[in-house]
Amino acid sequence: MFVTQLPLLSDLPTRPATGTMPLGPPVGDHGADVVYREIPCKTIIGRSPGAAGGGYPFSHTVNPYRGCEIGCTYCYARYTHAYLGLDDPFAFERQVFVKLGADRRVAHDLRDDHFAGAEIAIGTATDPYQPAERRYRVTRRILEKLAAFSGLTLSITTKSPLILDDLHLLLRLARKSTLTVHMSLISLDADVIRRLEPKAATPQKRLEAIACLARHGIRVGLFLMPIIPGINDDPRQIERLETAARRAGAAFVCKGRMNLRKAAWPVFARMLNTHYPEAANHFAARAERLTRA
Repeated sequence: MFVTQLPLLSDLPTRPATGTMPLGPPVGDHGADVVYREIPCKTIIGRSPGAAGGGYPFSHTVNPYRGCEIGCTYCYARYTHAYLGLDDPFAFERQVFVKLGADRRVAHDLRDDHFAGAEIAIGTATDPYQPAERRYRVTRRILEKLAAFSGLTLSITTKSPLILDDLHLLLRLARKSTLTVHMSLISLDADVIRRLEPKAATPQKRLEAIACLARHGIRVGLFLMPIIPGINDDPRQIERLETAARRAGAAFVCKGRMNLRKAAWPVFARMLNTHYPEAANHFAARAERLTRA
């Protein structure tokens, strides 16, 4: 059955005073303009702001990384880097913080009784299978720890077929807990994807990942967010995408509108002016309110 669910808007990460969190030295470069840094990991399981009846389908969140190299131009989570004193909107994809030791924290946190029965969403603010995962495997180590527990309710949201590298772990998790994968894809047009999500996998690769997960019995659905006016909101295109996902094995669809935030506007506006100048007027009034805020 194809079900439209509430949008998973994501958590608001812990908010230290701006610039007070130590950034740590670079631990590696990836390409010419991306730096990975270690970041202290005092806790890895965060509480969703909507946990107390706020309409969110999860109560707790896990984000193995802070920042995301995929660099989605619409990503609302860019504002989280401001808490590190990094106000450049492009810092979000150029300085990625690796939460080394996160696996030890998740195992420690889950021993606490208040996590019993918790619905834990992995990858709500950054993609857990972004390029950094190929090197650091933080997400993999977290899943290995989670696989030791039973009776959890887990979801993973990603744009990356890299999740298939952990298929063996997903199968273990699905045997002992309730597991759902949300494969994020907002268009079948590869050019649209490259403009909006510069380092994301192609639509075909993501559909193939849905098919592989479904074939192995993993519950997987399409995460069609955001739907952006003038760019990917054509009903016929949305129907084609839903049909392709269904044929691949998607069990449901999550759809939602764009959550445009002030920190994302400079990045999104540059993309609009370059590729969709005719759509820029639609966002003009909204942008004016954002820049005044």
